[in-house]
Amino acid sequence: MSNTAPDIYLATVLLERNRWAETKTPTFRVSDWTERIHEAGFDGIELWENHYVGTDADERCALQAVDSYVRLFNTYCGFGDSPAERTARQYAAEAIASLGVHGCKFNIGPDREGWSTEIANLRAWQQTLPESCQLLCECHPGTVIESPDDAGAFFQEADLRNWGIIVHLANGTINDLTSWFDAFGDRVAHCHAVLGRNPDDRQRLLLMRERGFKSTISIEFTRGVAQPNEQIDALFSSAIADMAVVRETWLS
Repeated sequence: MSNTAPDIYLATVLLERNRWAETKTPTFRVSDWTERIHEAGFDGIELWENHYVGTDADERCALQAVDSYVRLFNTYCGFGDSPAERTARQYAAEAIASLGVHGCKFNIGPDREGWSTEIANLRAWQQTLPESCQLLCECHPGTVIESPDDAGAFFQEADLRNWGIIVHLANGTINDLTSWFDAFGDRVAHCHAVLGRNPDDRQRLLLMRERGFKSTISIEFTRGVAQPNEQIDALFSSAIADMAVVRETWLS
């Protein structure tokens, strides 16, 4: 059992008011926040794709700097055959290469009939990425691989060279979380933490520790997100408090 807490990242989508808007136009520049994020104690940043591809050249250059602390790239590019999806994959690949991130979060769609097409495009897309960049599957509810069994079948067929699974503290039961570790073991390579939705958040974190999780955790969302009076500074303060809960629980 590890007595060292995993690195904890701030997911910039947490701070973005337009995260679920139709246009998803960024409302702030992440580079204006990198120093604050570092000083608050976060080990890095999980960068929402629109905070890079949806901004200007100066901001992209600032985010490429070594001290920007961008560690993961969060993309929602699709893996179908449409021109828009192909373009989105190209933009995401260019961003990943420019940022030098060690991992990229992605999702698969909800349609089982599109499985083979998505696998083919995912494999082709991975060939355009740096070998050091690990593909991290969110396996999100509402996708075709939201269960460990379906995800296992998908990745067996996909035969990717460097991939991992993201687990979610906010989804399902503790038994559901256990099932991902039972199915994938060390392939569980990242965690999205949304604290305060379950009374057993502490038990979930301790379960991860007991199962030997040594990878990374992002504070993905927090209290106050999507509220009518949402304020970015309040969200940031809440995310800092959540980071402290994770560390204190892990080291308890």
